Amino acid sequence: MSDKNIKFIFFIFALLIIGFFFSSELIPIKNFLFQLTSPMGKAINQSSNSLGSFFSNLGKIKSLLSENNQLVEENNQLKAQVAQMAEIKHENEILKRELGFVQSQSGYELIPAKVVFHSPSSFLQYIKIDKGTKDGVKTGQAVLSNGHLLGVVKEVSNDFAEVNLVTNANSLIPVVLQNSRGTGLLAGGLKGLMAEDIPLDIKIEKNENVVTSGLGGDLPSGIIIGTVQETISGESEIFQRISVKSPIEFGKLEFVFVVK
Repeated sequence: MSDKNIKFIFFIFALLIIGFFFSSELIPIKNFLFQLTSPMGKAINQSSNSLGSFFSNLGKIKSLLSENNQLVEENNQLKAQVAQMAEIKHENEILKRELGFVQSQSGYELIPAKVVFHSPSSFLQYIKIDKGTKDGVKTGQAVLSNGHLLGVVKEVSNDFAEVNLVTNANSLIPVVLQNSRGTGLLAGGLKGLMAEDIPLDIKIEKNENVVTSGLGGDLPSGIIIGTVQETISGESEIFQRISVKSPIEFGKLEFVFVVK
């Protein structure tokens, strides 16, 4: 087929299309074609609207997630502040209770200290405090809690000190029974506090105070340790032995005082 024939066919085809759109007789056919293609257009339009709505919702979700993360962070900060306030209140209550003891101990110069470590051993019990040589702490000094002897300074550095508790198996403290005046040695260990080597002629009173005797010159005399719980020595023993009860909860020590 020649180029002239092809051009002629396209020309005729174009005239037919123009006539189709401008002919009133062909209006029913045009309406039919528009109705046929109308659902597709609507579907494309709806799809376009749905896609736009999807991206709009996606942006809103991202914004909500950001706001939620911010609220979670603010909530965590508030929780931390409440916890800090509760801890400060707890420390103030302890110090207030200890202050009553400090005011009653006018004969001692005391160094307040915070407990920073508890020994996990139930046999060799000791604690570490946040005061050292720069604060006037020395080895051999008595350490008190709520007016009662809890231990003796064993080792000291510039900023910290290690305190052997009276419950330590290596602890040995000269004591006197306040009413009966019997003397002995207080030892710690797994069985608890025991005062040993008390003369047989001493009539021990239950619940009488056990205090430091001052013998040996290492500790001041008259510091209360606890009370007599019971006599546990046998009839054949040449000395009496008693169990001593301390009111101190050694596993919960937080603030203590060193006798300077």
